[in-house]
Amino acid sequence: MAFANGFWDRVFPRKNASQGPFPEKERRRAPRYRMDLPVRFRIFVPGQAARTTLMIPAQLYDISENGIGLLSGRMEYEGLHLITPDQQSWEQCRVEIEIPFGKEALRVQGRAVWYVPNPGAQTLGFRVGIELVEVTAALRERIRAFVTIYRAAAEV
Repeated sequence: MAFANGFWDRVFPRKNASQGPFPEKERRRAPRYRMDLPVRFRIFVPGQAARTTLMIPAQLYDISENGIGLLSGRMEYEGLHLITPDQQSWEQCRVEIEIPFGKEALRVQGRAVWYVPNPGAQTLGFRVGIELVEVTAALRERIRAFVTIYRAAAEV
């Protein structure tokens, strides 16, 4: 699985971890942290409970207090699309991401704002940028705690 093993770092070398895959267009408001962790997500239409998919497996690529990078094999599921470029942002489907974290999973919601295909990947053929929505101070603190614990465990 070349995608999760440094593919983008070889294609788009970064001077530091806060740079995205396209350094000249960097617009992040918070530092991001590279991850390699299985997660699940569902696609839903806000305000329409009946229009929600089952949980879909994916890979967490990176995380910040404002966004998440996902590796996914699907951009569409059960007729719902992660991103539809010709729709306004408020019309877009939302994404709920479930990240394993201790006794209670870290759950965040966001919307896909960009994606790039990965033709060399066998199962995770897309990298998707998710902008988190409704980010509270408590959620920011949980994200910080998750990053701290994950990075400490990775160093062992």
